Amino acid sequence: MINKTKTLGVRLSAETSTAIKQISASQGRTPSDLLGQYAEEIARQYKFCHIEFRDTPLGRMAYVEGTRTAVWLIADLVHQHQGSVKKVAALHGWAETKVRAAVNYASAFREEIEPLIQRAAAVTFEDLQRLNAA
Repeated sequence: MINKTKTLGVRLSAETSTAIKQISASQGRTPSDLLGQYAEEIARQYKFCHIEFRDTPLGRMAYVEGTRTAVWLIADLVHQHQGSVKKVAALHGWAETKVRAAVNYASAFREEIEPLIQRAAAVTFEDLQRLNAA
């Protein structure tokens, strides 16, 4: 599926413009690409409560707001608990709405979340030993 895009002009302060140019240059991206990504994340956060985005070694990733837990992990845990949002919420001591938000986000953006779950499932004990030895 090809996503159609539209151009949207944005006015920024000189200071913010400089910062965006520095951030995008440090990532080897254009300011337009960076702002597009941030705008997409803002739109997703607006649509899905309890979701926020953070930089990780694997790139920007959706997290459950106010926690140290990535959405992919919660989606995987819910799957492992036969779809029980209640059990996963109890496991973390969270309101069910936080777990439901992660599940809803994961369902809406499977192409983003599934590869992360598969990557984690492919990690072996030896991989973990190597990481911990470093």
